[in-house]
Amino acid sequence: MKQSRMAMMGAAVLTACLASACGSGSDGAGGQFCQQWANAFCQRAYACTTAADRGTNGLYGNSQAQCAQIWDATCIMTPPSGETFDINCSGGAHVNTAAESACMNELATVSCDTFNSPDYVSVCDQVCTSGSGTDGGTGGTTGSGGTTGTGGTGGTSGTGGTSGGSCGNVQPCGGSVVGTWTLTADCASTAALGSALQTELSCPSLQVSSAQAIVAGTLTFGSDGTFSVQESETVNLSYSLPSTCVPGGLSCTDLGTCTGTTTCACTEADTQPTTSSGTYSSAGNILALTDSATSNVTSGSYCVQGSTLHLLTVDSTTGAVTDDTTAQKQ
Repeated sequence: MKQSRMAMMGAAVLTACLASACGSGSDGAGGQFCQQWANAFCQRAYACTTAADRGTNGLYGNSQAQCAQIWDATCIMTPPSGETFDINCSGGAHVNTAAESACMNELATVSCDTFNSPDYVSVCDQVCTSGSGTDGGTGGTTGSGGTTGTGGTGGTSGTGGTSGGSCGNVQPCGGSVVGTWTLTADCASTAALGSALQTELSCPSLQVSSAQAIVAGTLTFGSDGTFSVQESETVNLSYSLPSTCVPGGLSCTDLGTCTGTTTCACTEADTQPTTSSGTYSSAGNILALTDSATSNVTSGSYCVQGSTLHLLTVDSTTGAVTDDTTAQKQ
């Protein structure tokens, strides 16, 4: 149901600067759009966030120019296997010129309240589409699946484990999810997180020293097959990597969240709100959610033990549980 969000956040912040695919991607119309979009996106991002917020959000870099560099790189790079980027023009993607024009106009005029909303869905997602076609044709969406969150209102917060040792105590078992559940904790395996980041960032020497998640919110599953989600998760991540993993002559401090010279010591903190509603289904140990607004489907393992719901991330190779988000029934 959910990939380890800490791995996704950590990778997203540095992918553009560290991934070996940075130099590959798209040229031509796709590359030109990526550069224009990244500049316009970061201009709006810097206009709609405070200096303090930018400093704690590695996705925006430590300057507007670096923000544009980060997002231009993710737009043209080939996504890692099994992942998609909302806006990606790699692999000779077709550029829908009508959607491109609408995208640029949207970024120039969208209000900050809308831009900063977790429900904001941009027409820019429709500019680059796979396959052949003529400019101005119907644009498809390359969006990634929605994040499996947890819904309703209110809820208490809990601190996720940092050692990861307790993450494998519960195995997928299925069960009835009908009811309202309050999020309590998120445990992620630092070993699995480190391995994921090493792969994502093409840096085998990267080491995760600590990872902590604080979750809050509720989710509601109705007996009629509907669900609602409202969640906030704050991730604190500390890791180190050799400066040789930083390409292009950049230094550790150029990454915005790191210090050091030969070894980059990095810390990141990011908060991700999630609001979603739609329909759900379960089969065996798998729970699937279909978002009514986007039609995105997310699925994953779960287990109900008495009054506790476990939303689990399972390593597809080893079968080990690497992330366990827990919620208590109200």
